[in-house]
Amino acid sequence: MPAGKHNSEYQMSCYQYLKGCLDRIDTLCSSEHNGECRVFKKVLIYSFIEGLAKSAAIETRHINKMQQLITELGKWQDADRVSLPHLCRWLDLRPDSMPQKHIMHYKVMLGQWGDGELRTSADDPRREDVKRHICKNANDLRNITHAGLLSHQRNCLVHEFMHNGVNLESPEDDIPSYMLIGSLSLDPGSRLTPQKQTWQLFYPTGFLMRLARQCLEGAKRHWIKNDIDPRKYYSLGNYLWPELNSRTQASC
Repeated sequence: MPAGKHNSEYQMSCYQYLKGCLDRIDTLCSSEHNGECRVFKKVLIYSFIEGLAKSAAIETRHINKMQQLITELGKWQDADRVSLPHLCRWLDLRPDSMPQKHIMHYKVMLGQWGDGELRTSADDPRREDVKRHICKNANDLRNITHAGLLSHQRNCLVHEFMHNGVNLESPEDDIPSYMLIGSLSLDPGSRLTPQKQTWQLFYPTGFLMRLARQCLEGAKRHWIKNDIDPRKYYSLGNYLWPELNSRTQASC
């Protein structure tokens, strides 16, 4: 059997299997929508996306595979935008990273966001625009793009089973958005005192599921275009140490 035909069967087999997994994840806790349900679903979705990034076999140097999958194959247009509230916080901590006039430009931009307004990732500046003003610590910038922030949230959920940030959303939410949220803390007199309000970024479960499906479709196109057998990038086999398994015997 020709190599292309041989791989096409494995490609479709893996695609159908992974698509079925996403369909089952999508129905998890379908009768309720609470914080625990969101954590469970997001852990599974992030794990799915990271595994898919390995099987897509993207060649990478300066960016991790998950971020590259989201940006290149998932076709998320806002993945390379810099979260404006995160940028302003970063500039507070690293004021030598950018000339003061440009720092003030982004602070003024954030100040124009009004309480009660719907702000989304589409309102954030593009990384290439911000990067032009960076004079120091430029490598940090990728951490506060949306692709980078998704990776950070994934790390907290998968490694710590904790949701960083505020875990709020409604079942209808399906785009990354911001909400102005205040917090309370105990002062030395054991009284609750209000703290400065901050713009909280939300990646809703519905958005993550849509992104995972887009990534799967993009990965399938990548497999077909490059005649890739995706099975060999998964740690499949009888032995728990993957190095002991023959990659040629892997199957979806």
